Amino acid sequence: MIDSKIHRESEWKLEGNSLLYRIKKCDIVREGDNIDAYMCRAAREAFKGALNYVFGNRAELEIKRLVTRGDNYCEVSIRYHKE
Repeated sequence: MIDSKIHRESEWKLEGNSLLYRIKKCDIVREGDNIDAYMCRAAREAFKGALNYVFGNRAELEIKRLVTRGDNYCEVSIRYHKE
């Protein structure tokens, strides 16, 4: 829902006991061929903060791909640990 408001194309996929979140297009950080690395980092840290707020120390975030590292899209894996 929020993705449509900020013009981001993404998908969620369950992979084993992890949730994979892939962002294929993000107008927040990309303007044409330029990528704003600071805005990308700010969005990533806000996402981490939201996960921490919801799950506390029961969720682990692994960054798999980033456009700022030269990848074609961003992808993170979220693993939830039951108490």
